[in-house]
Amino acid sequence: MRELLSSRVVDRLVEWCPTVLSMNETTLLQRVTAISSLLHLDMAGLRKILLQCPAILQLHPEANLQPKIRRLRELLPGANATHVFSQCPSLLTQDFESSIPMKLRYLRSMLPTIDTQKLVMDAPFLLCRDVETTLPEKIQAMRAFLPANTDVGKVVSKFPNVLAYDVKGTLTGRFRALAEMFGE
Repeated sequence: MRELLSSRVVDRLVEWCPTVLSMNETTLLQRVTAISSLLHLDMAGLRKILLQCPAILQLHPEANLQPKIRRLRELLPGANATHVFSQCPSLLTQDFESSIPMKLRYLRSMLPTIDTQKLVMDAPFLLCRDVETTLPEKIQAMRAFLPANTDVGKVVSKFPNVLAYDVKGTLTGRFRALAEMFGE
């Protein structure tokens, strides 16, 4: 295992997912290899995913990971699973039969003018967050500080990472500073 992954990665795996100690080395190597193969990851990509979400080693590749990758492709046809899971590896630990479809439906209902598939490809972190709670608050805050005729959907489609910010605090302050700078 140490030949495959750096000692830093192995130490982190043990620290964050101590159950890997109960796995025999063959099983662990098979899972690491399967994750790499299923997601078409090079060594750097594999390390990144394992560092960000060591719990995926607890998931059986064929029984847990393959169905989730397949389900993502069903929910978002043409989606690049490697990109989505590399950006948000904890997504592999979520429920793809109820939670993820519900989040996608919610994104579609809150941002009807946006191509949801493109939004998720640009900002996969949205599927890892509690969008049902945070999204309405962020949209409401953006509507409060943007000019009245501004389409929030267009703003989000051009800059989806805006949904990662503290919209009420950070972005409102920045927008006010810009408005003052340009005399509005």
